[in-house]
Amino acid sequence: MSKRIWYSKPLSEMWSQYNKFYKLYRGTVDEFYFEKNKQIFSTPNQKPEDIQSHASILDLWRLDIHKKFIHIYFKQKELRDFLQNMKLADLNGITDFLYNSGETFYFAPSLDTKKYLGKPEKIQTYSFGIHIPYEKEEKGYAFQLCYNEKKELDLVWAVGNNEGWISAETYEYNLKNEGEHSDFFVKIFRLAVNTIAYMKVFPECVTEGVPPTEKESLAYTLDISEKVIEPFKNQDSVKTVVPHFRKGYLKRLSSDYYTHKKGQIIFVSETMVNGIAKTVEKSQNENKLKEFAENT
Repeated sequence: MSKRIWYSKPLSEMWSQYNKFYKLYRGTVDEFYFEKNKQIFSTPNQKPEDIQSHASILDLWRLDIHKKFIHIYFKQKELRDFLQNMKLADLNGITDFLYNSGETFYFAPSLDTKKYLGKPEKIQTYSFGIHIPYEKEEKGYAFQLCYNEKKELDLVWAVGNNEGWISAETYEYNLKNEGEHSDFFVKIFRLAVNTIAYMKVFPECVTEGVPPTEKESLAYTLDISEKVIEPFKNQDSVKTVVPHFRKGYLKRLSSDYYTHKKGQIIFVSETMVNGIAKTVEKSQNENKLKEFAENT
């Protein structure tokens, strides 16, 4: 009999608060939401970025309970490790691509929030959670990627009872520093950006719907693409095995040479062919390989 699979749960802390302190008294979702929102903005001595992250996480929970929050179920936890360790060598290119394909949201602060969160502006957002197989409930990830009209990228995140806010500048800063704290922020930022980009690059790995063991929600299952796997021949047999992921990164094609693919993002493997980086397309076109080499 196969082992029953279980998953971590995004926004687990918010759901715990709702179930423990409010649902017992038969309060409505909106009553809970407005009460929590009031607490966030009435708590003294808070930093603006903390207020923004608390309010955003509460908004994600409200989307979730109304089944408008996207859930992504990873088939393998190794995919999480791959995405959070994959470098963002073309962050600006990926940002441009995702800005043009996100959900448009016009952010208009209320009188209570205006002094904290600035003037109204158009924002492109991706709001989603990630479930990891065979990990504790509180290990689920909740993310909201936001791109403003200046193409500035911000990330609101929540893991268990921890939450925060990271900008692209904060990511770059932590990338240059060592330590457990910096490493955590780098991995969180990479996981969020790379997950959405990976789904755009490998749509064949995305299956709509929840796994059989889970409750109905707006969800997708995400698998590992063969194009990011580095196979090799076992010396004792001709059997091909899968030892690890390829080293590589995602990038946006910007050259006019790509008539049909310009503006799209692809996975670039660090596998070398005569000193030139070769893409997962396995192209034999030397001009195309040269183009990738010049832009990496």
